[in-house]
Amino acid sequence: SITNVLPYPNPMKGSGYFTFNLGNAADVVITLYTIRGRALKTIRGHGVIGYNQFFWDGRDQDGSILANNTYLYKVVVRDQETGKSNEKVGKVIVLR
Repeated sequence: SITNVLPYPNPMKGSGYFTFNLGNAADVVITLYTIRGRALKTIRGHGVIGYNQFFWDGRDQDGSILANNTYLYKVVVRDQETGKSNEKVGKVIVLR
């Protein structure tokens, strides 16, 4: 399971991190969206038990710097032992 998801810093001036804790090792997918729900960027990786930190460069999938705005993020984790998925949704502000 996933707990304590925080974008850091928030608001972000440029790049930043998504931090969270995991109860088990998991495959992680973080997707950033506009407020209207258009997917902008997907970050994939492997999470370990305990504290995790995933870097985001503040850019969309095409490499463009995101404008000042509020964006949504969804973190989906799939437990590597059980295959069960868990997700958390939140907001991150970009303010340069």
